[in-house]
Amino acid sequence: MGSNQSISEAPRGRRVRYIAAAPLTDVLFDQLEYLLAHRNRQCAPGCEACARLKRVESLLMRPFRTANHSLRPRRATAA
Repeated sequence: MGSNQSISEAPRGRRVRYIAAAPLTDVLFDQLEYLLAHRNRQCAPGCEACARLKRVESLLMRPFRTANHSLRPRRATAA
């Protein structure tokens, strides 16, 4: 690349090609799979991946721990 050519410019006669981004759900599930596989490793204290897994677990389980979302089915009350 010449000194006056920016990264976004393509040399003459060449088309610029872009790689499409992966679907967001694929990326999320790949990351979750990595973190779950990491759970079985013996890590040193303060492992960054273990800390990420704890944060992800906390976020995913949050709806089930709130007062408005009880896991027990509600009983019908007599009117």
